[in-house]
Amino acid sequence: MPAYIYSILHLSGLVLVFLSLGGAVVRSMSKSDEPAIRKLVGLSHGIGMLLVFIAGFGLIAKTGVGFQAWVFIKIGIWVLLAVLFAMINRKPDLAKTLWYIVLLVAVIAIFLVYRKPFAHYDVAPDVAPTKQAQASE
Repeated sequence: MPAYIYSILHLSGLVLVFLSLGGAVVRSMSKSDEPAIRKLVGLSHGIGMLLVFIAGFGLIAKTGVGFQAWVFIKIGIWVLLAVLFAMINRKPDLAKTLWYIVLLVAVIAIFLVYRKPFAHYDVAPDVAPTKQAQASE
């Protein structure tokens, strides 16, 4: 399967995860215990987490990135998103605070993807060298 398919699946999973986290926060804050909402939010979170996990490892394999430090941090964030979902459901009084924590976690994850701190570049970087850089070599 091409890497772009894994990217689409990974991003689709992320959309589901963050939709479900938002839905869980709103459900907790409204003190709703509607079974249909709880089921929709729970299924969305579970399916999203599975997609993120499988497609993320598919991307690691396809792109040849390997297990660099930023990848381990992203795996930790994946675990943290599971814990935050459970906390939102079990501690409705913390829902508003957890809303902001989820936002912060998302921003950190985005930063890690685009900046790749702690990365060692034994793989070709995202950007091809310019003609000027090639001429100076």
